Amino acid sequence: MVPGELTRRTLGWAVALILAAAIVVGLLLWRPWTADQPSDAERIEEQVRGYVDDLARIDYASAQARRCEASGSSAAIVKPPADGPVVSTTVAIESITVDGDTATVDAAIESSGTSMPLSLRFARRDDRWCISGG
Repeated sequence: MVPGELTRRTLGWAVALILAAAIVVGLLLWRPWTADQPSDAERIEEQVRGYVDDLARIDYASAQARRCEASGSSAAIVKPPADGPVVSTTVAIESITVDGDTATVDAAIESSGTSMPLSLRFARRDDRWCISGG
């Protein structure tokens, strides 16, 4: 073997190793770095809590907008108070059952020491969950 031939062969292996390493690093870095999307149950829970908050603030327009068949009604003229909830209200989610593009929620609204059951049906429309009945 001629010394120049050995150098070319070694150089070829070195280049091949560097390319292989670059490919491995590229594949490891080529992953979607998006944040985890919330689950359907988490998105529905957010809607339930927002709906109850809207009602507590007497913001009927926002509550209506969470419904699938939202329409401009006389409720839209009711403006929420500027300083937050009128009634201190919490919601306890008991269960969320998702079945394809529909879901049911059983919860309890608690206000002023009183608890009232709340059952809502949801539908997925245009990749968002909206209240379809209750």
